[in-house]
Amino acid sequence: MLRRVVYTTNAIESLNYQLRKITKNRGHFPSEEAAVKLLWLGICNIEDKRAAQRLTDAGKPPQQTNRTHPPHPRTHHHQLETSPRPTHHRLPRPNHPLPLTPIHRKIDRLSRKCPTLVHFPEVVIDDSIRIPSVCVRTCRPGRPVSSIEYLGFRIATPARVVVDCARLLNEQHGFPIACAGLAHACQFDRFRQDESRARQEESRGEFHEALAATSLNTIGRGRARWVIDRADAGCESPGEALVLLALLRAGITGLTTQEEVRIDGRTYFIDIALPALKIAIEFDGRIKYGETVSQVHDSIEAEQRRQRDLERAGWKVIRVRWSDLKLIDEVVAQVVVAIRAKVGR
Repeated sequence: MLRRVVYTTNAIESLNYQLRKITKNRGHFPSEEAAVKLLWLGICNIEDKRAAQRLTDAGKPPQQTNRTHPPHPRTHHHQLETSPRPTHHRLPRPNHPLPLTPIHRKIDRLSRKCPTLVHFPEVVIDDSIRIPSVCVRTCRPGRPVSSIEYLGFRIATPARVVVDCARLLNEQHGFPIACAGLAHACQFDRFRQDESRARQEESRGEFHEALAATSLNTIGRGRARWVIDRADAGCESPGEALVLLALLRAGITGLTTQEEVRIDGRTYFIDIALPALKIAIEFDGRIKYGETVSQVHDSIEAEQRRQRDLERAGWKVIRVRWSDLKLIDEVVAQVVVAIRAKVGR
């Protein structure tokens, strides 16, 4: 009787030790359900190992059998066909009926929260824009997410969408989205920059609140915080945002967007500027020059006159095009050379 008690106690202590090891390595759980699910998978794994060990012990000679429990009786060759095989009790898999215990009922509820396949049909707009159908797998998040209702659908709030894009996408995609989301949230108006900048900081605070609502172990929280802190609503195009991102990553400080400059009664707005050094970085996008030939011609003349005025006022103008973004390091180097020239002067 004493031997059986010691053997049972050792098995329980071994199980508890292995479960503590599993939870210790994980560190932090987003929810109680996640911890229960991990413990369930750990119990299944432990039981598989013990069942394999029992089968191995049953086939060994008596002198090699593990003596922590009584050895199995010897089986004679004439008894192999008639003797019943030993029964090994194993924990059921999720696809088998679970015993009606409280923890198993909770595991069963967790297994029902599997991803759901949602089909979005094809959409045609004005017989010219066709969006193909797509199937998306959705699942219930580990903790509540702030949401709104739009066109009959329950979706995440715009602030949470911006945060998730900043977390999960690379900076070349997440930073322009954050700039555009910030500009839309604060309704940025370059002609009323004082009011717009105040609203920008309020919207930035909402983005930080949405980020704080995520779990501490959420992927990309640090990257999202960096992007939100440096996103600028003054970037009017993704190209401007990518140039600003490259300059920030290069460690250049003192950058402003939509810098207002008045020269001879004319008002100009510089895309990205270093006001203290009078360095202007202008991004030339395709939409900037218009659609028709006459619009493009007028826009080019206006840009040339604008650049002459800025240079006459002491500004160093650096122009960037979409093709230059493929060699963004050269653009950064050009800005650094201009900074050194200004500082040296």
